[in-house]
Amino acid sequence: MYFEKLQTLVLDHNKVAESVVFPRHETLTTLWLNFNSIKTLFPFADNLSHSFPKLLYLSMMGNPGAPSFVNDGKFHDYVMYRLYLVSRIPTLTYLDDRSVEKDEKAEARTMYHTLSQNNLKGNPSDFTTFAAIETALNPHSSLSTEWLGQKLKSYWEAIKKSPL
Repeated sequence: MYFEKLQTLVLDHNKVAESVVFPRHETLTTLWLNFNSIKTLFPFADNLSHSFPKLLYLSMMGNPGAPSFVNDGKFHDYVMYRLYLVSRIPTLTYLDDRSVEKDEKAEARTMYHTLSQNNLKGNPSDFTTFAAIETALNPHSSLSTEWLGQKLKSYWEAIKKSPL
């Protein structure tokens, strides 16, 4: 393998898309993917977590799937984006332009715990109720934020009531 001790990889402005799957690299801790073509986070975030098990610093600003002040994203979408990435890549200590706080990690675990492979119940096709969460991660959705917020709230209440 080349670059066996590589710790930092900067791929800004390289047209990287969500379909890219990086080879596994055990030493990489910093990855910059700013201003690329990443539109959706699933399964891209899971692939990053698998490819870079020691990833601490990730920056994806300026991508269509990474709502922020850089691309006029809504605050709600930005929060959902951060929580989703932190839940899928638990090693992160810094995301985009700010650190990942302990309470943010705890909220991400709480919000997305039922989406992990270890906790799936039933057939994967039965999880259509989680489509709203995935829609929240898509900043180009035509759904209203109010409707989506109500849907997420009702799903969250159902999750809290369900036995683990």
